[in-house]
Amino acid sequence: MKFSIHTLGCKVNQYESEVVAEALEKKGYERASHGEKCDICFINTCAVTEESVRKSLQIIRRAKRLNPDAIIISAGCASQSEDHRARLEEVCDITLGNKNKPQIPDLIEKFVAEKEKISSFVKIGEEKDFEPMTAYTGERTRATLKVQDGCNNFCSYCIIPYVRGRIRSKDFDEAVSEMKFLAEKSGYKEIVLTGIHLDNYGKDIGNVTLMDLLEAAENIDGLERIRLSSLEPVFITEENVERMKKLTKICHHFHLSLQSGCDETLKRMNRHYTTEEYAHCVKLLREAFDDTAITTDIIVGFPGETEEEFQTTMKFAEDIGFMKIHIFPFSERQGTAAAKMEGKLKTEVKNDRVHRLNSIATETRKNFLKEQVGKTVTVLFETEKDGKLHGYTPNYVEVVAEGPKELCNKTAKVCIYTAEEEFVYGKIK
Repeated sequence: MKFSIHTLGCKVNQYESEVVAEALEKKGYERASHGEKCDICFINTCAVTEESVRKSLQIIRRAKRLNPDAIIISAGCASQSEDHRARLEEVCDITLGNKNKPQIPDLIEKFVAEKEKISSFVKIGEEKDFEPMTAYTGERTRATLKVQDGCNNFCSYCIIPYVRGRIRSKDFDEAVSEMKFLAEKSGYKEIVLTGIHLDNYGKDIGNVTLMDLLEAAENIDGLERIRLSSLEPVFITEENVERMKKLTKICHHFHLSLQSGCDETLKRMNRHYTTEEYAHCVKLLREAFDDTAITTDIIVGFPGETEEEFQTTMKFAEDIGFMKIHIFPFSERQGTAAAKMEGKLKTEVKNDRVHRLNSIATETRKNFLKEQVGKTVTVLFETEKDGKLHGYTPNYVEVVAEGPKELCNKTAKVCIYTAEEEFVYGKIK
């Protein structure tokens, strides 16, 4: 039997989809090629915005239409949300939330035997333990390792604490052991540590932190890079930066979630920092590492956001000089504090602000890439396309260079000689 997987949303979802893929392959199922008819269609849903939910439902219905005899399975944040669960259960044969994804092969066997729909959910807010799961498949050069789940922040716009539960961390020794396996046995040169609220790793355990995990990675043979997914600015303290300065494998690409460049908007969002504190974090990183790249997320059109507040955000984004900004128009999520706020903005206003902020983001990215010209950097090459190699620097700049295909999954020194809008060209030394 052949299966397909469609993943929406964050790197945590991507990791968990690979866990499901590996579990299915161990049971003898075969992953289908793109566009091939499937016997099993698994859709790992997202609920971070209403658009994410809409896309999740659209993909599920399309999978059912293209594969009418297939077993349709949904899981993830949209499934976990009670607001959307009934619609998913109508279409899907197996509907799960954010737990028991590794048990999908067993649930398929049960469905085949009993011919009855399956819906399996837990009260995710009551979960206290990190669900054990391991994935050793995925990209050839870069492995993702989920070490944390859940969030305790309750930002006023965000549904994630309700569909992912409270913070939970992977056992420290297990996390280190998996990093060793990925590097020493599976040959991965780079590992990306990911979580719903990654910098909270270890807080529920009590005696370890994310910094301890990074320091342990420093001693793993074969591992050349350790990369962090999204971080909260509060993680960037003087103490943590001093510890990071002693590490040789950490990538100097930091995705620091901003959400707004206006302090009044940040208060309404229930974010726990000011723009001054955020700018100080960026200053600490740039003083510590001369190749620092900062990327971020910004929501525009939050309830009550005035034109003046939005312009403050644009000015702040321009002053910081982000390498990349992920821009989202505010999306109302039922059950959150923001859904009850006054001052909702019209769609056309939000879309206009996305467009205007995107102009700033384009310029700051161009400027950052231009600054790479003339530098000699280390590139981990990943793929070969049309005779050219594509890879990434430690600060996550995409580099294109001519070279032999044998350099894939290897690092090489490259001199950057020109920059485009989204990547740079270099010559292998």
